[in-house]
Amino acid sequence: MNQNVLKRDCKELHAFPHIIEFAYKKNNTIQFDSLKRETSEFLRFYYVIDGRFDWMIDNQHHILYPGDLAIIFPGQNFGGEKDLLDIGTVSWLQLEFRPNHSGTFELGKWTRLNEGECRNIIKILLLNQTSILPKLKEAATLFQTISVELLKQEIGFTARINQTIDELFILIARQLSRQNNARRDFPKSFLKLEESLRADLSHHWTVE
Repeated sequence: MNQNVLKRDCKELHAFPHIIEFAYKKNNTIQFDSLKRETSEFLRFYYVIDGRFDWMIDNQHHILYPGDLAIIFPGQNFGGEKDLLDIGTVSWLQLEFRPNHSGTFELGKWTRLNEGECRNIIKILLLNQTSILPKLKEAATLFQTISVELLKQEIGFTARINQTIDELFILIARQLSRQNNARRDFPKSFLKLEESLRADLSHHWTVE
């Protein structure tokens, strides 16, 4: 899928009422107001393929590089740091993610994960509310699979796409769990160092 944004009402997504939007976008020019800050109604995943993106997520500034995955939850605000989409390539997926009649979140009838797995994944997501998963390169294959399946729509494409979204949730939940374990075992000073390095890669850092 080359340079495409698919929205809920388009024919490619008719079999996927839970997908609000799927996109692969290569942005070559700066356009003002191309990514204005707004409150998200859905669960969003943004995967950076190339470039450097300055985003505001839930009123916090984040810099994303290739391989980084951003997670925006319903109710959080999101947009470009200067209300624009930076030059680079990014793919994103927006999903319906609302509480049911009992007030608990669920993935929906599309998933093939069992009830216990869904409950655990949602619990991990909501407890962490983590905005950025850095260097999650495994996600690239999953976004590419969804893109190709939507484009070709061969036999079994609906099942294949839903299965791939399940795999994305599993990948994210596992990575969040690993991050939590690493934080418990890793000094906070090193975590702050990594944040500083990522924020200014062009700076001539020294050991001191």
